[in-house]
Amino acid sequence: MSKTIGAALKSHMAQEVTTLATCWRIERTDGTEYFFTDHDVDLVIDGDTYGAASGMITSSLTQQRGLGTDNMEALSFLESDKIVEGEINAGLFDHATVDIFYVNWASLPQGKLYLCQGWKVGNIEVRDQAFTAELRGKGQALDQSIVEIYSQSCRATLGDSRCGVDLEDSAYVHTGTVDSVTDNQTFVVTGLSVPSDDTDCFRYGKLTWLTPDSDEYEGSNAGLEREVRSYDSDTGELVLFEAMPYTVSVGDEFEVTYGCDKSSATCASRFANILNFRGEPFVPNADSIPLTAKMPRGGGRHILTGDR
Repeated sequence: MSKTIGAALKSHMAQEVTTLATCWRIERTDGTEYFFTDHDVDLVIDGDTYGAASGMITSSLTQQRGLGTDNMEALSFLESDKIVEGEINAGLFDHATVDIFYVNWASLPQGKLYLCQGWKVGNIEVRDQAFTAELRGKGQALDQSIVEIYSQSCRATLGDSRCGVDLEDSAYVHTGTVDSVTDNQTFVVTGLSVPSDDTDCFRYGKLTWLTPDSDEYEGSNAGLEREVRSYDSDTGELVLFEAMPYTVSVGDEFEVTYGCDKSSATCASRFANILNFRGEPFVPNADSIPLTAKMPRGGGRHILTGDR
């Protein structure tokens, strides 16, 4: 990323005493924006108010000349009117976009010096009323797989255009109500029914909370999603892979879809969708071709035999 700055700001930074402030702009994937600065008063930049006293601290910035991923860590205290723990645990800040830059707070028209622009939030850890977020540079995209490889399991995502299954079909989506609660990850529900020959149909399904009603995420799981780890049709116990960030209460309503373990058997039996299966279940792999080395009499060569 270019570090080109205006002559005025460059001249100011060359002085022995500077009046620089660091500013952060965070934009979540849902479009919500946050603005912070380490200055002791708020700064208005390009029409946005960067709030002071946010407690935001950054580690040293690591940038590489090659194709390695640039990275940085940001530490901040949790505040009820800014970034709260529940929203982090709900995944609302996952993959958020971050810009960090310097300004001369005594002369804002001098412009900005960007430390990072368009970076993404990676792993976030919450501890002792503070959070630490890993920031990853644009080079992170180069570490991702962009081609498909052979696999016995399906590479499509259930319900996407390649899969073709309509998850809004009433056969695959059901509503239920919480009857009793063990914790925010395990609870007993009512209202769900499963086929007698497919009692594990909700495993890996998506559960979306419908209540309690709230226009804000704070204090409510409404609108949040989690993946189902298991559902016991005999006891009604439903377990999520991750706990909900807010309290699950008796009477809370939810919607849950069928899940898929990405096997050809499930694709065929549960969804009758084997023609769209995006895997190669019949391609043999190393585990399916056991080889045994034998030493025949009177010779020094090896003969490899295997099951066919």
